[in-house]
Amino acid sequence: MIVIKSDRGWVKPETWEEVESIPGYIRDIDPKEVKLKNVIGSYREPELRVCGLSTCHRKHYKGFIVELESDDATNRNGNITNIGANCGHTHLGAEFDIQSRQIDRDWASQERRETIKSAEYRIDNWQIECDKLHNDEHGASWLIRQNRAMHERTSGLPDAVCKYIQDALRTGDSAVYKEHAATLQEREAARETGQSDSSIIKENIGTLSGLSGLSKIKILREILVIDLEKHLKTLSDIDVETLADEELRFWAKWCGEVDSKIDMVRSIVNETQKFFTRENISLLYEVTHGDDGKQVMRFAKQYD
Repeated sequence: MIVIKSDRGWVKPETWEEVESIPGYIRDIDPKEVKLKNVIGSYREPELRVCGLSTCHRKHYKGFIVELESDDATNRNGNITNIGANCGHTHLGAEFDIQSRQIDRDWASQERRETIKSAEYRIDNWQIECDKLHNDEHGASWLIRQNRAMHERTSGLPDAVCKYIQDALRTGDSAVYKEHAATLQEREAARETGQSDSSIIKENIGTLSGLSGLSKIKILREILVIDLEKHLKTLSDIDVETLADEELRFWAKWCGEVDSKIDMVRSIVNETQKFFTRENISLLYEVTHGDDGKQVMRFAKQYD
Protein backbone atom coordinates (compact mmCIF):
# COMPACT_ATOMS: atom_id res chain seq x y z
CA MET A 1 0.00 0.00 0.00
CA ILE A 2 1.20 3.49 -0.87
CA VAL A 3 -0.04 6.67 0.83
CA ILE A 4 0.92 10.27 0.18
CA LYS A 5 -0.15 13.27 2.23
CA SER A 6 -0.85 16.46 0.31
CA ASP A 7 -2.50 19.81 0.94
CA ARG A 8 -5.74 18.29 -0.38
CA GLY A 9 -5.59 15.28 1.93
CA TRP A 10 -4.42 11.73 1.54
CA VAL A 11 -3.78 10.12 -1.84
CA LYS A 12 -3.44 6.36 -2.30
CA PRO A 13 -1.67 5.54 -5.59
CA GLU A 14 -2.65 2.11 -6.86
CA THR A 15 0.61 1.44 -8.72
CA TRP A 16 4.27 2.31 -8.30
CA GLU A 17 4.18 3.94 -11.72
CA GLU A 18 1.89 6.61 -10.24
CA VAL A 19 4.58 7.40 -7.67
CA GLU A 20 7.21 7.77 -10.35
CA SER A 21 4.90 10.07 -12.31
CA ILE A 22 4.75 12.61 -9.47
CA PRO A 23 6.16 15.93 -10.75
CA GLY A 24 9.74 16.24 -9.54
CA TYR A 25 10.24 12.53 -8.86
CA ILE A 26 13.75 11.25 -9.64
CA ARG A 27 15.18 7.75 -9.19
CA ASP A 28 18.76 8.78 -8.50
CA ILE A 29 19.66 11.49 -5.98
CA ASP A 30 23.04 12.06 -4.36
CA PRO A 31 22.37 12.48 -0.62
CA LYS A 32 25.47 14.69 -0.30
CA GLU A 33 23.81 17.34 -2.46
CA VAL A 34 20.45 17.52 -0.67
CA LYS A 35 18.81 17.78 2.71
CA LEU A 36 15.38 16.72 3.89
CA LYS A 37 12.48 19.09 3.44
CA ASN A 38 9.47 16.84 4.16
CA VAL A 39 8.52 13.20 4.44
CA ILE A 40 5.36 13.21 2.32
CA GLY A 41 4.38 9.56 2.13
CA SER A 42 5.09 5.95 3.03
CA TYR A 43 4.72 2.56 1.41
CA ARG A 44 4.74 -1.11 2.25
CA GLU A 45 4.86 -3.03 -1.00
CA PRO A 46 4.61 -6.72 -1.94
CA GLU A 47 7.43 -6.12 -4.41
CA LEU A 48 10.91 -4.86 -3.60
CA ARG A 49 11.53 -1.19 -4.41
CA VAL A 50 14.92 0.32 -5.20
CA CYS A 51 16.14 3.06 -2.90
CA GLY A 52 16.39 6.40 -4.72
CA LEU A 53 19.71 7.41 -3.17
CA SER A 54 22.59 7.08 -5.61
CA THR A 55 24.85 5.77 -2.85
CA CYS A 56 22.47 2.94 -2.02
CA HIS A 57 19.98 1.60 -4.57
CA ARG A 58 19.34 -1.38 -2.29
CA LYS A 59 15.92 -2.99 -2.51
CA HIS A 60 13.37 -2.93 0.29
CA TYR A 61 9.66 -3.51 0.93
CA LYS A 62 8.91 -0.62 3.30
CA GLY A 63 10.06 2.92 2.85
CA PHE A 64 9.10 6.57 2.58
CA ILE A 65 8.57 9.15 -0.12
CA VAL A 66 10.55 12.27 0.63
CA GLU A 67 10.73 15.82 -0.63
CA LEU A 68 14.30 17.11 -0.64
CA GLU A 69 15.93 20.50 -1.12
CA SER A 70 19.33 21.64 -2.32
CA ASP A 71 21.43 24.69 -1.64
CA ASP A 72 21.76 25.04 -5.39
CA ALA A 73 18.21 24.41 -6.66
CA THR A 74 19.17 25.29 -10.24
CA ASN A 75 21.25 22.13 -10.41
CA ARG A 76 18.45 19.76 -9.45
CA ASN A 77 16.58 17.66 -11.98
CA GLY A 78 14.02 16.66 -9.34
CA ASN A 79 13.39 16.89 -5.63
CA ILE A 80 11.23 13.85 -4.75
CA THR A 81 12.34 10.25 -4.37
CA ASN A 82 11.74 7.13 -2.32
CA ILE A 83 14.04 5.91 0.40
CA GLY A 84 14.26 2.99 2.81
CA ALA A 85 13.96 3.64 6.53
CA ASN A 86 17.57 2.68 7.29
CA CYS A 87 19.00 4.87 4.55
CA GLY A 88 16.82 7.75 5.66
CA HIS A 89 18.16 7.50 9.18
CA THR A 90 21.76 7.26 7.98
CA HIS A 91 21.74 10.01 5.36
CA LEU A 92 18.96 12.39 6.41
CA GLY A 93 19.38 12.27 10.17
CA ALA A 94 17.14 12.76 13.16
CA GLU A 95 14.65 14.96 11.33
CA PHE A 96 13.88 12.07 8.99
CA ASP A 97 13.25 9.80 11.99
CA ILE A 98 10.86 12.33 13.51
CA GLN A 99 8.94 13.00 10.29
CA SER A 100 8.74 9.34 9.20
CA ARG A 101 7.31 8.31 12.55
CA GLN A 102 4.86 11.20 12.40
CA ILE A 103 3.57 10.36 8.93
CA ASP A 104 3.04 6.77 10.01
CA ARG A 105 1.06 8.02 13.01
CA ASP A 106 -0.91 10.44 10.83
CA TRP A 107 -1.85 7.67 8.41
CA ALA A 108 -2.80 5.32 11.24
CA SER A 109 -5.12 8.03 12.56
CA GLN A 110 -6.57 8.57 9.09
CA GLU A 111 -7.23 4.84 8.69
CA ARG A 112 -9.01 4.81 12.04
CA ARG A 113 -11.15 7.78 10.99
CA GLU A 114 -12.09 5.99 7.77
CA THR A 115 -12.99 2.85 9.75
CA ILE A 116 -15.23 4.85 12.09
CA LYS A 117 -16.85 6.81 9.26
CA SER A 118 -17.64 3.59 7.41
CA ALA A 119 -19.13 2.17 10.60
CA GLU A 120 -21.38 5.20 11.03
CA TYR A 121 -23.28 4.19 7.89
CA ARG A 122 -24.15 0.90 9.59
CA ILE A 123 -25.36 2.27 12.93
CA ASP A 124 -29.07 2.05 12.05
CA ASN A 125 -28.81 -1.57 10.91
CA TRP A 126 -26.74 -2.51 13.94
CA GLN A 127 -29.28 -0.89 16.27
CA ILE A 128 -32.13 -2.74 14.56
CA GLU A 129 -30.30 -6.06 15.00
CA CYS A 130 -29.58 -5.34 18.66
CA ASP A 131 -33.17 -4.32 19.35
CA LYS A 132 -34.44 -7.51 17.74
CA LEU A 133 -32.06 -9.69 19.73
CA HIS A 134 -32.96 -7.84 22.91
CA ASN A 135 -36.72 -7.47 22.66
CA ASP A 136 -38.04 -10.30 20.49
CA GLU A 137 -40.61 -12.56 22.14
CA HIS A 138 -37.91 -15.03 23.15
CA GLY A 139 -34.98 -12.65 22.95
CA ALA A 140 -32.28 -11.76 25.46
CA SER A 141 -34.60 -9.88 27.81
CA TRP A 142 -36.99 -12.85 28.00
CA LEU A 143 -34.14 -15.32 28.51
CA ILE A 144 -32.63 -13.28 31.34
CA ARG A 145 -36.04 -13.22 33.05
CA GLN A 146 -36.42 -16.98 32.63
CA ASN A 147 -32.99 -17.61 34.11
CA ARG A 148 -33.87 -15.44 37.09
CA ALA A 149 -37.28 -17.13 37.49
CA MET A 150 -35.66 -20.56 37.37
CA HIS A 151 -33.87 -19.77 40.64
CA GLU A 152 -36.93 -18.40 42.47
CA ARG A 153 -37.37 -20.54 45.58
CA THR A 154 -41.14 -21.00 45.40
CA SER A 155 -41.98 -20.68 41.71
CA GLY A 156 -38.74 -21.83 40.10
CA LEU A 157 -36.91 -25.12 40.09
CA PRO A 158 -36.02 -26.97 43.31
CA ASP A 159 -32.64 -26.19 44.85
CA ALA A 160 -31.41 -29.71 44.15
CA VAL A 161 -32.27 -29.35 40.46
CA CYS A 162 -30.62 -25.92 40.24
CA LYS A 163 -27.50 -27.49 41.73
CA TYR A 164 -27.71 -30.30 39.18
CA ILE A 165 -27.80 -27.70 36.40
CA GLN A 166 -24.86 -25.79 37.90
CA ASP A 167 -22.84 -29.01 38.12
CA ALA A 168 -23.67 -29.76 34.47
CA LEU A 169 -22.53 -26.26 33.48
CA ARG A 170 -19.32 -26.68 35.47
CA THR A 171 -18.43 -30.10 34.05
CA GLY A 172 -19.84 -29.59 30.58
CA ASP A 173 -21.73 -32.90 30.85
CA SER A 174 -25.19 -32.39 29.34
CA ALA A 175 -26.32 -36.01 29.78
CA VAL A 176 -29.22 -36.59 32.18
CA TYR A 177 -28.94 -39.71 34.30
CA LYS A 178 -31.64 -41.57 36.20
CA GLU A 179 -30.38 -43.52 39.17
CA HIS A 180 -31.78 -46.77 40.54
CA ALA A 181 -30.61 -49.48 42.86
CA ALA A 182 -28.69 -52.13 41.00
CA THR A 183 -30.26 -55.52 40.73
CA LEU A 184 -28.29 -58.64 41.52
CA GLN A 185 -28.08 -59.44 37.81
CA GLU A 186 -26.76 -55.91 37.00
CA ARG A 187 -24.06 -56.15 39.66
CA GLU A 188 -22.97 -59.57 38.44
CA ALA A 189 -22.88 -58.31 34.86
CA ALA A 190 -20.73 -55.37 35.93
CA ARG A 191 -18.23 -57.67 37.62
CA GLU A 192 -18.06 -59.95 34.59
CA THR A 193 -17.21 -57.04 32.28
CA GLY A 194 -14.60 -55.64 34.66
CA GLN A 195 -16.70 -52.64 35.73
CA SER A 196 -16.92 -51.48 39.32
CA ASP A 197 -19.44 -53.31 41.46
CA SER A 198 -21.77 -50.42 42.34
CA SER A 199 -25.04 -50.62 44.18
CA ILE A 200 -26.34 -47.64 42.15
CA ILE A 201 -26.87 -47.71 38.40
CA LYS A 202 -26.88 -44.46 36.39
CA GLU A 203 -28.95 -44.72 33.25
CA ASN A 204 -28.54 -42.09 30.52
CA ILE A 205 -32.08 -41.03 29.60
CA GLY A 206 -31.44 -37.94 27.53
CA THR A 207 -29.39 -34.81 26.91
CA LEU A 208 -30.06 -31.30 28.17
CA SER A 209 -30.05 -28.83 25.30
CA GLY A 210 -28.90 -25.22 25.54
CA LEU A 211 -26.30 -25.54 28.30
CA SER A 212 -23.60 -23.79 26.26
CA GLY A 213 -25.90 -20.77 25.92
CA LEU A 214 -27.05 -20.89 29.52
CA SER A 215 -23.44 -20.82 30.68
CA LYS A 216 -23.01 -17.43 28.97
CA ILE A 217 -26.36 -15.86 29.80
CA LYS A 218 -24.84 -13.64 32.47
CA ILE A 219 -22.75 -11.81 29.86
CA LEU A 220 -25.75 -11.14 27.58
CA ARG A 221 -26.62 -7.91 29.33
CA GLU A 222 -22.96 -6.91 29.53
CA ILE A 223 -22.42 -7.34 25.79
CA LEU A 224 -25.82 -6.30 24.46
CA VAL A 225 -26.88 -3.45 26.74
CA ILE A 226 -23.78 -2.10 28.46
CA ASP A 227 -21.52 -2.48 25.44
CA LEU A 228 -23.36 -2.59 22.10
CA GLU A 229 -26.49 -0.53 22.70
CA LYS A 230 -24.74 2.09 24.83
CA HIS A 231 -21.79 2.56 22.50
CA LEU A 232 -23.91 2.61 19.34
CA LYS A 233 -25.87 5.52 20.82
CA THR A 234 -22.60 7.33 21.62
CA LEU A 235 -21.14 6.57 18.17
CA SER A 236 -24.11 8.20 16.48
CA ASP A 237 -23.35 11.48 18.27
CA ILE A 238 -19.56 11.78 17.97
CA ASP A 239 -17.63 14.04 15.60
CA VAL A 240 -14.87 11.85 14.17
CA GLU A 241 -12.71 14.79 13.12
CA THR A 242 -12.38 16.06 16.71
CA LEU A 243 -11.39 12.74 18.28
CA ALA A 244 -7.99 12.50 19.95
CA ASP A 245 -5.62 9.68 18.98
CA GLU A 246 -6.56 7.57 22.00
CA GLU A 247 -10.26 7.95 21.19
CA LEU A 248 -9.62 7.08 17.54
CA ARG A 249 -7.84 3.89 18.60
CA PHE A 250 -10.71 2.91 20.90
CA TRP A 251 -13.52 3.58 18.43
CA ALA A 252 -11.77 2.04 15.40
CA LYS A 253 -11.11 -1.14 17.37
CA TRP A 254 -14.64 -1.16 18.78
CA CYS A 255 -16.25 -0.65 15.37
CA GLY A 256 -14.25 -3.55 14.01
CA GLU A 257 -15.68 -5.84 16.70
CA VAL A 258 -19.39 -4.97 16.42
CA ASP A 259 -20.30 -7.71 13.93
CA SER A 260 -18.56 -10.41 15.94
CA LYS A 261 -20.22 -9.21 19.15
CA ILE A 262 -23.67 -9.26 17.53
CA ASP A 263 -22.94 -12.76 16.22
CA MET A 264 -21.93 -13.80 19.74
CA VAL A 265 -25.16 -12.43 21.23
CA ARG A 266 -27.21 -14.14 18.52
CA SER A 267 -25.45 -17.44 19.20
CA ILE A 268 -26.07 -17.19 22.96
CA VAL A 269 -29.74 -16.29 22.43
CA ASN A 270 -30.35 -19.09 19.93
CA GLU A 271 -28.61 -21.68 22.08
CA THR A 272 -30.24 -20.62 25.36
CA GLN A 273 -33.70 -20.76 23.78
CA LYS A 274 -33.15 -24.51 23.44
CA PHE A 275 -32.90 -24.82 27.21
CA PHE A 276 -36.18 -23.14 28.09
CA THR A 277 -38.58 -25.60 26.48
CA ARG A 278 -41.04 -27.94 28.19
CA GLU A 279 -39.46 -31.06 26.74
CA ASN A 280 -35.96 -30.04 27.81
CA ILE A 281 -36.78 -29.02 31.37
CA SER A 282 -39.04 -32.03 31.85
CA LEU A 283 -35.95 -34.22 31.55
CA LEU A 284 -34.92 -32.88 34.94
CA TYR A 285 -37.90 -34.64 36.50
CA GLU A 286 -35.85 -37.82 36.35
CA VAL A 287 -33.23 -36.48 38.75
CA THR A 288 -35.74 -35.45 41.43
CA HIS A 289 -37.22 -37.08 44.48
CA GLY A 290 -40.61 -36.57 46.14
CA ASP A 291 -42.36 -33.25 45.60
CA ASP A 292 -39.40 -31.82 43.69
CA GLY A 293 -40.64 -33.65 40.60
CA LYS A 294 -43.99 -31.89 40.75
CA GLN A 295 -42.23 -28.54 41.06
CA VAL A 296 -40.13 -29.31 37.97
CA MET A 297 -43.20 -30.20 35.91
CA ARG A 298 -45.07 -27.07 37.04
CA PHE A 299 -42.12 -24.94 35.94
CA ALA A 300 -41.83 -26.80 32.63
CA LYS A 301 -45.53 -26.44 31.85
CA GLN A 302 -45.26 -22.70 31.25
CA TYR A 303 -43.27 -23.41 28.07
CA ASP A 304 -46.12 -25.18 26.27
